[in-house]
Amino acid sequence: MLRRLAGRSHEVLTGVCLVHDGTYDAQVAVTLVEFAPMTDDEIAWYVASSEPMDKAGAYGIQGRASRFVLRVVGSYTNVVGLPVALVHQMLSRAGSRRVTERRAARGVSGPSSADVGRAGPGE
Repeated sequence: MLRRLAGRSHEVLTGVCLVHDGTYDAQVAVTLVEFAPMTDDEIAWYVASSEPMDKAGAYGIQGRASRFVLRVVGSYTNVVGLPVALVHQMLSRAGSRRVTERRAARGVSGPSSADVGRAGPGE
């Protein structure tokens, strides 16, 4: 796997689906990762470290493999394993709908910045 990645670019795709109040929001994060060429000795060294053994793509960008990554276009955290900014945006959208619904129930129009992120369990 590492020989196939070495000296090339590849895409890391992660699907995220948030189900909330009977609706769903499904998104895919796409990140381009460019690897430097790797010698057989470098690949052997990295494999001997055991770091790639539990990784879906045979490397951990946050660890020793980072020295071989020339460029990342998109979400770094997507490559690590979870596109955090995308998940935050999705949760914020779901929370904004919830805050708007709560405010409407109280007779107030539009979300207040003071309300965002304050929804408690079961609200």
